[in-house]
Formats: sequence, C-alpha cells, structure tokens
Amino acid sequence: MTLRDTALILGGWVVLCLTSGAVLSLVAQTLSI
Repeated sequence: MTLRDTALILGGWVVLCLTSGAVLSLVAQTLSI
C-alpha cells in the first residue's frame, strides 16, 4: 500500500464523515420544525 493510496482512503473517510454529518444536521432541522 503506497502513501498515495493511504491519503486517498483517509480523504474519502473525511469526506464521508462530513457529508453524513451535514445530512444528519439537515434531518434534525427538518424534524424539529
């Protein structure tokens, strides 16, 4: 496994976490209305 592969995997996880966090906050706002 090269350094570039590791960076891509880490970047993917970060994007995934940020996206799911944004979706969760949107859902929370929608439900609270």
